Amino acid sequence: MRRWQVITSVVLLALMLFAVNVDARRLEPMKVYADSDDYVTEGDLWELYVTVDNDESSARLDDVKVRVMIPELGVYYTSSEFDVSRHSVRTKTVAVDMDNVDEGSYNVFIFVSNDDFSRAKHRVVTVN
Repeated sequence: MRRWQVITSVVLLALMLFAVNVDARRLEPMKVYADSDDYVTEGDLWELYVTVDNDESSARLDDVKVRVMIPELGVYYTSSEFDVSRHSVRTKTVAVDMDNVDEGSYNVFIFVSNDDFSRAKHRVVTVN
């Protein structure tokens, strides 16, 4: 089982590197922030806030999706599609139940994309 978790993490990191290369081709400035507590107590609800900032862009972002993955915990979340008007900011909240989760640190992979752009973020959450 641990071998599959390592393979999944390597594949997701490779996808993140690809997403960074796609970013370089996009002309409009747009930012993605992923904010959360780095630590959570086992049994609590962990919240991750993913913000798409389209404040400096002159184009509307259509059909944006947020994907959050924590492979070691089997967490795979995909939001519904949403639009981000030009000169605006949208935030999606992802809540993960940390009930029955072993203590340790877990990689969190965040992808925000549509047909025109892709952004990737990585965070680590530690369960005490």
